[in-house]
Amino acid sequence: MNNNSLNNGVIPYQLIQRHQHNSTVGTNKKVPDILVIMNRNWALHRYYIRHQYQISASMIRKELIRSNERNEYATYIMGILYRKEGKIQESLYYFQKSYHMNSTKLSNVKQIAKSLFLLGNHAHAINIYSEALRIPNLSNWRVYYNIGECYLALHHIESAEKNLIKSTELTSHVTPYITLARIYIFKDELSKAIATYKSALVNCTIQNDVIAKLGLLYLKINDVLKAFHEFGKILSQDSVTSRAMLAVAYIIQIHREPEIAISKFKLAAQNFSESFQLWNNIGVCFYEKQKFLAAISCLKRAHYFNPTASSTACILGKVLILTSQFASAAIYLCSAVTGGTKNYIPLLLLSFALTALDDLEGAEQIIYKAHSLAPQNPAVLVNYAIILEARNNYEHALAILSQLNDISTITSVEPQITKAAQLLSRKMKKKGLH
Repeated sequence: MNNNSLNNGVIPYQLIQRHQHNSTVGTNKKVPDILVIMNRNWALHRYYIRHQYQISASMIRKELIRSNERNEYATYIMGILYRKEGKIQESLYYFQKSYHMNSTKLSNVKQIAKSLFLLGNHAHAINIYSEALRIPNLSNWRVYYNIGECYLALHHIESAEKNLIKSTELTSHVTPYITLARIYIFKDELSKAIATYKSALVNCTIQNDVIAKLGLLYLKINDVLKAFHEFGKILSQDSVTSRAMLAVAYIIQIHREPEIAISKFKLAAQNFSESFQLWNNIGVCFYEKQKFLAAISCLKRAHYFNPTASSTACILGKVLILTSQFASAAIYLCSAVTGGTKNYIPLLLLSFALTALDDLEGAEQIIYKAHSLAPQNPAVLVNYAIILEARNNYEHALAILSQLNDISTITSVEPQITKAAQLLSRKMKKKGLH
């Protein structure tokens, strides 16, 4: 049967002419029902592909009543429309009706399985996709890919991997390669992930996304030269490709070239103006250049786009401390502490800000938490001792200084920390404490 959808929803002239002739000839022959249904399906198809969904739904309801719910195409499209509205259970009902009219049609089976997947019934979806594989002469990569996605949702990693490998063998589409590489990264089998990305570059036509992910993976394993090479491939085709520009700017940034990095980030900002990573990195570059006001502005924008990013809040708090904005620093550092409770750095910075605000009780509570996370960190120890001394807890302060002294004998301690500890020790000796 010819695929009349190539006519973009317009009923072929020959079909109209034949229908008119059959309607007017002086015979008792009845016009076949299939022709009437076909004509109505063309009208329905026309409205559907033009995204006139309300008209399509109205026509379908009338057609289903008229055909006693025996129009497969109308039933199928009704399932699609319900899914677009987020009514997955209703869409599943219509796909099942469509399947009962034509159980050998792959699209009916796939849509039932997809609905089950969206409903979270992944095990049942796998069974349906497996039924689809029994359809004769079927070699559909999407079925294996979808089975792999279902197994991923069920955390059956090995089964997911097996089906995704099969999917890559049947297609030059990039999607199963990317998902398979994601599994290898999750399993920390990075060499297999790299090999999968390289295989995609050989077999697939759409490559920029794969190149970008391969470049990011090289960054993950600290192979900066290969990462730079991969991103350079993208930029050689399009010098303003934002994703690649972001990565190149980051590579330049970690090589301590903030001025050049900022220029690259600005180019990337044309398409990623609401990316918190972008503004965070620009802020860090300005911080490294000691342009603190510009750094604060960029970091505040990054925090606005992602208030839960503890690293951004922590850096912003640090810069605010450097500019003596202790109250503002405390606010952002509280946010950083909430988002990253296992990191001692925002706790340490917050204790410093609270000390500057004369909230010594709060500072001691915070530095105690930092000490519990990093009991041998010299910066934590010296600040803990300073706060304890300020609260007249001299015995505990001396004990902390003793710990710091023991650590300094087996590892190097930054000069400013050693100097602060010596000043505190002299101060306590003047008070007659030893």
